Order: sequence, then structure tokens, then C-alpha cells
Amino acid sequence: MKAPPKEACRSQLTHAIDEWVVLSLYADRDREIMRRRLVDGAPVEKLTSEFDLTEQRIKAIIDKWYDVIFEHIE
Repeated sequence: MKAPPKEACRSQLTHAIDEWVVLSLYADRDREIMRRRLVDGAPVEKLTSEFDLTEQRIKAIIDKWYDVIFEHIE
């Protein structure tokens, strides 16, 4: 997992999430999970109850999209 750039701001994160979390059966859900985690800073435990998913599934979604998002933030 790539370290996020220190200068990444909320608007950059939101734009990258909206732009690059695509081509997935659950893209809308995945975008919302990534927004809640990266922009709002919600802990994984809170996301499990919000989205009715297991902790392992939430972590897998975050791992899947994390590098994709930060690849596109300069």
C-alpha cells in the first residue's frame, strides 16, 4: 500500500475517488466506503456496521482501491 501524499486535501481525495473507483459491480458502495474512510476518517469498525459487511470485506475493498486512488493524486 502506497503512503498518501501529505499534501492531499479533501477535494483531491473526493475527486480521485469519484473518478477512479469504477468498473466494479459495487462501484457506488465502494466509492462511499472509500470516501468515509479517507475523507471522513471513519474507522473500519464503524464502516462494518454502516455497510453491513465484515471487517475483512471492508479491508479488502480499501486495499483494492487505495493504490488506485493515490496513484492519481499529485
